[in-house]
Amino acid sequence: MELPGFRCLPDIYTYTILISSCCRYGLQTGCRKAIRRRIWEANRLFKIMLFKGFVPDVVTYNCLINGCCKTNKIERALELFEEMINKRGCVPNRVTYNSFIRYFSVVNEIDKAVEMLRKMQNINHGLATTSSCTPIIHSLCEAGRVPGARDFLVELVDGGLIPREYTCRLVCDALKSKREGSSLGGEFDKRIKDGIEDRYREVKNVKPIMAYTGYLLCFMNFFANFWCYHLCLRDFLLFKVSGTHILICINHWMLLLQDELKGLAHRAA
Repeated sequence: MELPGFRCLPDIYTYTILISSCCRYGLQTGCRKAIRRRIWEANRLFKIMLFKGFVPDVVTYNCLINGCCKTNKIERALELFEEMINKRGCVPNRVTYNSFIRYFSVVNEIDKAVEMLRKMQNINHGLATTSSCTPIIHSLCEAGRVPGARDFLVELVDGGLIPREYTCRLVCDALKSKREGSSLGGEFDKRIKDGIEDRYREVKNVKPIMAYTGYLLCFMNFFANFWCYHLCLRDFLLFKVSGTHILICINHWMLLLQDELKGLAHRAA
């Protein structure tokens, strides 16, 4: 796309997709050298985008910040965070803060994670959700700060959100081990139990649709491979490139649909 005379020039969306791919799939290699290489490539693409005059948006910053946080490059992530607010005037959202909250919770810097959460709430950059409070609750339980974990869980329920069943069980077991009771109270226990049961019913309604869609994806994958294979054999010189590109496009579409279905199942759970 960057070759001279190419009609379709790269734009901000092109660079954002490449940066997101480097940060997302670089962690799946399992090799530290490959991970560092992918994150370096993502930062290089980000600098090229700035050099060409493109203004990154919050999605671009979120992809790069999340990749830096997951690879323990917190200094670079904080540098990007300050840059997007002070230099670019880009307002961070809940996804931005959740990346920092997960990092600080994993490295047992719980006070900084709570500080990030309160900062997001005070300046109205997003609302705290289950994905925001769950890492903090788990870290508080692991650090032995059980009253703080209970307060966060109560705050989550008061906000109209239902935590995961594992999170509730973890807090109750921690309270029991500290001899501070084995439950959160009759009212909160009932609200959490009712919310979890409602979530189970929603998942049961979604699962038949996911099963039907899975069979449909398998059939489409078989049909695409069968069609392209026979098309290439029949007229190798004329249709090889077209058949290969069609197969790549269909497989890419199916991968995107599978990611959407996984996200739907994760949100329902």
